[in-house]
Amino acid sequence: MLGKGQIQPNHLPVSKFDMLITGIPIPLHFVTLSGIEEETDMVELPDRTRASGGRTKPVEFTASIPLHHTAEFLALEELALEAVTGVATYKRPASLLIHKLDGGVPRSFLLEGLWVQRRRLPDLDANNDGEMATVEYTFQADSIVPGT
Repeated sequence: MLGKGQIQPNHLPVSKFDMLITGIPIPLHFVTLSGIEEETDMVELPDRTRASGGRTKPVEFTASIPLHHTAEFLALEELALEAVTGVATYKRPASLLIHKLDGGVPRSFLLEGLWVQRRRLPDLDANNDGEMATVEYTFQADSIVPGT
């Protein structure tokens, strides 16, 4: 039994995560992934109080990959192109996995209806001494559902 303020062992570090997207045969190992915030719709009642609208709003987040990771870059570029060209399957399910320190069963979150909305190439600077170039993608998803 843990005492007040104690943390259970084998925590989930913020540095051990990846994403599996249906149709992409490799896991995506992002360098960064912004926090994913989910919000419940709200309605204003006649008495000016507020209540739940009964469903959540779509989520948006950003993630970046190293520009030199060719397989991941090409996979995300194909996914982004599908959203532009109107391929019927451009929205895909994905799983965000956050891994435990000991490598045990990760905490997972299902992202339903995931698609690429935006791509941002890195700022380039000839005076930089070799910082790694990354590409940032903005994703939209219909919902995020906790798994294990």
